[in-house]
Amino acid sequence: MSKETILTLLQVVALALPAVALYLQALRDLHRPRPDAEIGVDSTDSMLDFNLAKSGILIITISGIINVLYLLGSVEILFFRYILA
Repeated sequence: MSKETILTLLQVVALALPAVALYLQALRDLHRPRPDAEIGVDSTDSMLDFNLAKSGILIITISGIINVLYLLGSVEILFFRYILA
């Protein structure tokens, strides 16, 4: 595979990952109990809330790393193609 193809795949994945993180954030908000609810929060609800938040943060971190790799690859291609040519 060429460098351009790999960079395009990295860009697509990096753009799709925040959508997954937003979905997990929405799930976390849906499962969070209302403040005026009479039912207390048990440990399974708080663990689900924690795991969804942790997953969302992890996905956004991975997306940021992929974006940095994409930018480094783009700069390398521009450097070798236009400056050294």
